[in-house]
Amino acid sequence: MPVLDFRHVTIEIETPQGLVKAVDRMSLTINEGEIRGLVGESGSGKSLIAKAIVGLSKENWRITADRMRLGDIDLLALKPKERRKVIAEQIAMIFQELYLP
Repeated sequence: MPVLDFRHVTIEIETPQGLVKAVDRMSLTINEGEIRGLVGESGSGKSLIAKAIVGLSKENWRITADRMRLGDIDLLALKPKERRKVIAEQIAMIFQELYLP
């Protein structure tokens, strides 16, 4: 069983000019013992994906997915407060900069 399984994740951002699709149907599966890296050009959505995984999305983001599982926990079935608690207990993110975004 994967420890992290995100399928067809789309991140859209509401801007004054309208809705911008920043990430389109990205999938990521990580099995126990695996190490994965997010690689891409500047502005390709790597940080958005990482923030969506750890629950640091902003209010103007719309995140949709077919599946978002952490082990055997279906994150999409949880209420936002429960989801934040589960993620905070099981996932950590180390930022490149010394301040939180």
